Amino acid sequence: MPASWWGDAQKLEEGRKLFVGEANPDVNCASCHGKDGKPVKAGATDFRNPERMKLYSDAVWFWRISEGVPNTKMKGWKSKLSDDDRWKLVLFERSFGLSGKVWSVEKSQWIDADVK
Repeated sequence: MPASWWGDAQKLEEGRKLFVGEANPDVNCASCHGKDGKPVKAGATDFRNPERMKLYSDAVWFWRISEGVPNTKMKGWKSKLSDDDRWKLVLFERSFGLSGKVWSVEKSQWIDADVK
């Protein structure tokens, strides 16, 4: 994800609009994952769980959104969403379980957003 996006409230809001189906009528992540990140359908990832959200890098979350998740109901969305839109979804989904955190490339870990 572009590093400058972590503190970008506009990108986060654009991600929210995509997640809840406001920005693209063909995509509504909240229909399975819930508007607040709490799954409403069996098998959907709970984005509120920080340990779950830390399991994968941004690139893996991006891939999962793009290609879908094998052996699950999660289908790929790359035909319906631009690269930027998929990154905005990663940003928004991370905000549930990792609110106030940013990825530090230097430290290779999640840190408080106000700590550099």
